[in-house]
Amino acid sequence: MLGRDSASHYEASGNERASVQIAESKFCRFASHFRAIIATAVILTFFARGQMAQAADGDLDRTFGTGGGPILNNSGKVLTDFNHSTDIANAVAVQADSKLVIVGATYINNDYTGEDFAVARYNANGTLDKTFGVGGKVQTDFPGLAAVASSVVIQPDGKILVAGGAFPLFTFLGDFKVVRYNLDGSLDSSFGNGGIVTTSFPGQGSYAFAVALQPDGKIIAAGTDFVNFTNDDSSNTDFAVAR
Repeated sequence: MLGRDSASHYEASGNERASVQIAESKFCRFASHFRAIIATAVILTFFARGQMAQAADGDLDRTFGTGGGPILNNSGKVLTDFNHSTDIANAVAVQADSKLVIVGATYINNDYTGEDFAVARYNANGTLDKTFGVGGKVQTDFPGLAAVASSVVIQPDGKILVAGGAFPLFTFLGDFKVVRYNLDGSLDSSFGNGGIVTTSFPGQGSYAFAVALQPDGKIIAAGTDFVNFTNDDSSNTDFAVAR
């Protein structure tokens, strides 16, 4: 590419002068674009620094997910794997100490019959809480049944209530399941049968989608009773609530 100094070595001909003018014009356009790019980069850098100082509403929290495990460009995101399996998170609750409890399901080899409740607890910075379960994770098995946790609430004493369902392959053939965990992730044996309460409804089956805690400590689970669940217009399901 030719610059102004290069053009000064040319002498005379009209064609050569025209060529120099074209080169100079291209150089000027390039220089102009380059200055614009540099200015934009400076502005973006300044903006990014400003964002780090005070993130705008809706921005990912750059302090979350940077303390260990898979780090996704320090972007406020965390990935957690349960033993190279299919893992699905369905709900989250925040403890009084800012730790996060995430619940869902885990299974391997696309075998839904081995699906278990999956619970993970994270520190405020997104690292797994090693004081909970095994390395911050807990799996609860319901022998002979597939199970999915769909909701979670934290009691005032820190115990963790998780609701969902367990079923023989198909959700609409199962029952409500409410599980209570101690602070360390172990099942609370003082609750139900070994930490698990099963509630059946009169239909084909039922599933709990939500759980809530009353001020008096009573537990409410809500979901669906599959009264007569079919794939045609005669299908009938009802609200199902248990306390």
